[in-house]
Amino acid sequence: MYEQVRSGDIGKIHTVKTCSRDPPSMMTKEYLTSSGGIIQDSAVHDIDMICWLVGKFPIAVTAMGHAHDDTFSDCWDVDTIVIMIKFPSGVLGVIDISRHAVYGYDQRIEILGDNGMLTSENKTHKELKTWKSTGITCQPIYSSTIDRYKEAYMCEMENFIDALQNGRNGNYKKQMLYGNECCPSLSRITTI
Repeated sequence: MYEQVRSGDIGKIHTVKTCSRDPPSMMTKEYLTSSGGIIQDSAVHDIDMICWLVGKFPIAVTAMGHAHDDTFSDCWDVDTIVIMIKFPSGVLGVIDISRHAVYGYDQRIEILGDNGMLTSENKTHKELKTWKSTGITCQPIYSSTIDRYKEAYMCEMENFIDALQNGRNGNYKKQMLYGNECCPSLSRITTI
């Protein structure tokens, strides 16, 4: 997706939308009181990904959230939040986060450009869908972060071990980032 955006394949980007919804079973009071809140625990990943895809930091950020479940409000947190971001180029970002995905670990992204759209949908255990006159059935999506990203975590660890053993950085550019450069958008959101 990153390469297609950078190549200009879909033209000038207009919007980037992410959806990140966690199963409620992960949200205990113990976890919530130590997680840093929905923005620092969950939304930060979507913010980081959108900034990486757009290649810029936002110039405006606004957010609205609500606690539908008292467990969250008791911990001074919300379980549902929508964050809207504007970038210098005019790109608009929309982040939809929820902690009530009873159907599984929901992770999706959509990028709309002048010449088309890119999407990355939820992964399932099997990519089989059955289409009948009564409707469509498909396999359930993964139920946890570990299951959903198992392959990515394994590749990341293999590359890390390979780099240590062979004394190389792979094909990655070495880049030093300082705290004030990493998350200016996060600090704007957390002050809302």
